[in-house]
Amino acid sequence: MEIWGRKNSTAARAQRTVGTFALLVALLAAGCGSSSSSSTTRTTQTQASGAQSSSAATQNTSKQIPPAAASAAGKPLTVRLLAKLPPEHRPGGSQPHLVGLTGSLSDQLLTIAGDAGAFWQKQASTVGAQIPPTTVTVVDQTPATCGTQTIATGDPDYYCFLNNTVLLTLAYINKYYVPIGNVAVAEDVGELYGLHVLEVLGLYKLLDAHKLTHVEIWRAGACMSGAWMYTVYQRKLFSPGDLQALGKLFASYAGNGTTAQDWVTSFDTGFQTGDPSKCIPAAAAAP
Repeated sequence: MEIWGRKNSTAARAQRTVGTFALLVALLAAGCGSSSSSSTTRTTQTQASGAQSSSAATQNTSKQIPPAAASAAGKPLTVRLLAKLPPEHRPGGSQPHLVGLTGSLSDQLLTIAGDAGAFWQKQASTVGAQIPPTTVTVVDQTPATCGTQTIATGDPDYYCFLNNTVLLTLAYINKYYVPIGNVAVAEDVGELYGLHVLEVLGLYKLLDAHKLTHVEIWRAGACMSGAWMYTVYQRKLFSPGDLQALGKLFASYAGNGTTAQDWVTSFDTGFQTGDPSKCIPAAAAAP
């Protein structure tokens, strides 16, 4: 069994046979009529700092990802540098289900976030840049704070851009994402970490300037998650037969003027092209 975070050799890359259109059709068909379609709709939230870590099992656990030492070299990644990254793979398709995750849900969330962080740090180093660390906090019994807002374990999880903190609310994830499958958990965590990368790229400044909308930011995050999740697929950490899970997940995201197809398209752009620069909205693209 492969270990999360381990690099995979080029020779071990899996060959995919299902095309982009087939993947979109399958995801949309799987997601139609989902009973949870209103439970995880992306909504506008106030962003702010996360809680401090604690060793108590019922309190919050935090981890800096990537470690500060790993991100010490180079300037922060920019949109212009992002466009210079070589694509990770060629188009194709897959039927994903994650394998190899062990430990408690809190442990799994930090493992997934660490894997995503390692991917983006590797991408940044390719062009001589770096991803400043973010604090990933698993919110359990102790609420986190987001400016003047309190985030409890049952609240939706999200990225808090004011101090670059990913807040993973344990009870919410356990209620809404775990029943869909751990591939849904991974996509959610990958999307939130993708939002951190977008903040490093300066997209949240455009949000403040009203040049981008929350929906555009969120969909770009889903695209970034897709680019990372294909590398998970390359390491054979997906097993066949659970494509429906992603369809159900994206159906649950629909709302705020978006459809399930919008979310599938965003994720699939990253997953199929392997080019994170294609995730950047036109208003933020480098000239």
